[in-house]
Amino acid sequence: MRHQRVRELLKRTLAEILRREVDPAECGLMSINEVGVGNDLKSATVFVGIVGSEAQRKKGAAKLQ
Repeated sequence: MRHQRVRELLKRTLAEILRREVDPAECGLMSINEVGVGNDLKSATVFVGIVGSEAQRKKGAAKLQ
């Protein structure tokens, strides 16, 4: 139960950051598809989807690094 709450909180928080910080015209439309957290809650894996042209997807992926 706790892991699910942490995953959902991370997903909402990261989605809000993307909305504020990333211009869809430049980097395509990004969405947080899934968030996984480690058993100790100290690490997370985030799966992001990017819709747009090839150039937009490359810029978006670079911005996430």
